[in-house]
Amino acid sequence: MKVRKTSNAADENLILSACVTSKRTLSELSTLDDVEFATPHAQMLYRWCDGHFNDYGEAPGIEVIKNQFASWSEVRLANNPVDRVVDGLEKFLSQLSDTPVNCDLVADKIAIYFSRNSLKALSEGLQDAIALGDVRGASDMVATWKPTEIGGDASVDVLSDEDAIRQSFEDNTEVLVNFQGDLGRFFGRDLARDSFVSFLAAEKQGKTTWMAQIAWRAMMQKRNVAFIGLGDMSQPQYMRVFARMAARLPDVSKEVSIPVNTGWHPDEERKVVVQAQERYLQALTADKAVEACNTAMSSLGPNMRLRLAAYPNSTMTVANIEATLDRWERSNWRPDVIVLDYADLLLPPKGYRDDRDGINQNWKMLRKMSQERHCLVLTATQAAARGYDKWLLDMGCFSEDKRKLSHVTSMIGINRTPEENTIDVCRLNHIVRRNGLSDPTKACVVAGCRDIGHVAIRSCY
Repeated sequence: MKVRKTSNAADENLILSACVTSKRTLSELSTLDDVEFATPHAQMLYRWCDGHFNDYGEAPGIEVIKNQFASWSEVRLANNPVDRVVDGLEKFLSQLSDTPVNCDLVADKIAIYFSRNSLKALSEGLQDAIALGDVRGASDMVATWKPTEIGGDASVDVLSDEDAIRQSFEDNTEVLVNFQGDLGRFFGRDLARDSFVSFLAAEKQGKTTWMAQIAWRAMMQKRNVAFIGLGDMSQPQYMRVFARMAARLPDVSKEVSIPVNTGWHPDEERKVVVQAQERYLQALTADKAVEACNTAMSSLGPNMRLRLAAYPNSTMTVANIEATLDRWERSNWRPDVIVLDYADLLLPPKGYRDDRDGINQNWKMLRKMSQERHCLVLTATQAAARGYDKWLLDMGCFSEDKRKLSHVTSMIGINRTPEENTIDVCRLNHIVRRNGLSDPTKACVVAGCRDIGHVAIRSCY
């Protein structure tokens, strides 16, 4: 059955972007019997990408496609100065960037896009058959229809499937947020695609600040970040947090301590030392904040990278968040990193009367979100009172429901003594970790300067 054309610009643009830059996407499309896009310009671009893949075994890349378009459009416009295919391609290529695509998400979208086209054709065919009284023909159409599937059989030969082996090292473990130095060694591959990571800490110990730090760093590394406040702070408060980070200035004019080195005291056990430079900085103003944000944006391009949504306390469910993400996706904006500040403020799903079961279901749904959307989901949770006096938080310091520990890929403790708090130092430790070694007794010392919004300036691990 031939696939009729239907339009879904957001999915189509995502698939086309992957065709230009991803060998994996072109390989997956080559397994389909009939690849027909909804628009003529999309079909033309796919033919170029598929031809390059067949000739050279790789995706063409942006420059090759733009050069091919320039040569092709010159000939085409010479014959017809008004050409919608040329206009459509030119508009698409002007928005194309070299940002890495999420190949797992693209694979899902390919299946949905072409299955939808096929269903539309099936619906039209059924109507025609019924109108003609051809019941058997209609039944045959229904019996033979199959959804578009990428990859066919989901099973692989563990020892002989070279593509599956290589893919496991390429796409599924892509680290989305990188830190330098010892802090980078501590995180390892925690902040990777398909991961669900949570901080655990007592009240006012820096959970929001750490999530904002990771969100900012992800944005500066050209990742799309959705930062969703669930009632801990208002939108203006979050905007001030990110403005401080952009300008690296305090709220009031003052002398601040910028760490240049940190580590353990050579003679005193469990004592952290910090070497810092004192600087007098002027207060952050609205004009300085706008200037700093414009400077950051100039290095990232015009596309939105960090999207903030802040909601009142006790108003949001995971389903509400999914609906928001779906709405953004329909406008062709998809996050690589989703930050939720923070999961304890979520309402339970409908139908859950027991608080702990509702909490457990929320955390299961957040894990599902990271898997289905092929992104990093980052959140935080409060430690129980038993953890307040501990040197390092451990598995016994959970609050409300211990099953939180089962659903995350990493649970990271934020630890600090009152003395460490005064010098802007904390100690991070892995409480549980699905991938990689987890030693809750080993801490990474991190020194920062909360006055300028950055908590991770120097580290020791």
